[in-house]
Amino acid sequence: MSLSPRDLQIESTEVATTLPITFRHNPRVKPRALALFLHGYCDHSGSFLRRLYPNGFPESFHDVTVLAPNGPFPVPVKTDVGWLEAYAWYFYDDKEQKMIISPESAVLACQLLIEKFGYQDLPKVIVAFSQGGYLAPYLAARIKNVKEIIAIGTGFREDYYPEGSGWRLTAIHGSDDSIFPVADARKAHARILAKGFEGAFFEIPKLAHVASEDVGAIVETRLNTFLQTY
Repeated sequence: MSLSPRDLQIESTEVATTLPITFRHNPRVKPRALALFLHGYCDHSGSFLRRLYPNGFPESFHDVTVLAPNGPFPVPVKTDVGWLEAYAWYFYDDKEQKMIISPESAVLACQLLIEKFGYQDLPKVIVAFSQGGYLAPYLAARIKNVKEIIAIGTGFREDYYPEGSGWRLTAIHGSDDSIFPVADARKAHARILAKGFEGAFFEIPKLAHVASEDVGAIVETRLNTFLQTY
């Protein structure tokens, strides 16, 4: 009997390699806090930041260091004008309910960037969209002094939010999000708050699955409130 390609099983093994990590950064002489921005799947940090702040960062960012890494795995997008820069943090097969490439490489990359610039002890806010939102609590558990996660247009894995973590969880969601329906996100967020987390849920009318200037305004408000305590 001949062997069909369909008969071959997917296997995986670890291979030591080097993944180049690109990032955007605004170093400050004496920053009061670190804002860590995590883009969504098939996007990049520059595009994410521009959608939030098309006219530049507001005043509240003057004492804050922004660190916005790109995911370690390139997933360039083909367009009529060529291939556009885009990245992923990990690969999960929804159909098979199986993690193909874990978030470990992405977490390690973020850890090394934070250590490279000596930001380990700074109070931290993670601002994360879509796939980055799933990564945010996974990363927060591995780095020091995370005070708040601002999750934009994402779902929530409750097991990634263990009791006693001490993070505030702010959710920002569009009413017309077709990727993560707002009703599902609101219920999952409420279940996490019921475990003892502080937080709030902001629903933006008519917003689809995208970061926007309206989202950026809420992030700014939360950052201002956060800075009042540090």
